[in-house]
Amino acid sequence: MAALLAQVSTPPDGLSAGMFTPLIYGAVLYAVLYVAGAVLANRDDPRGETAADAAFVLLLLLGVYTAVLVIMALASRFELLVDLLRIMTIVVVFFGLLIVVLFGFGLLFGAIGRALRRDKRITG
Repeated sequence: MAALLAQVSTPPDGLSAGMFTPLIYGAVLYAVLYVAGAVLANRDDPRGETAADAAFVLLLLLGVYTAVLVIMALASRFELLVDLLRIMTIVVVFFGLLIVVLFGFGLLFGAIGRALRRDKRITG
């Protein structure tokens, strides 16, 4: 059991768990800046807008950092990317076919319903 847990908790090669801590600290800082900006804006303090702008810029920086982490993760485990694309293709094709079949049923049952209503109007 311990060996299995060690395999699961071990990060991929070249991507340590410490690389994700700036996202956690950034999220906490964003929450503080956002709340402070909202409180100051409610008090009609001009610093409220500045704090909200700083929170937005921080959010943009965290987005760029997240993109860098995604690229690093994909580069370090390329075989997983191939598996991901294969699975996504299967899921998209399955749901695409499901939508086509259900749309076909809707058209079929709609045509049958209209035909039955038309027959009732003609005979009734």
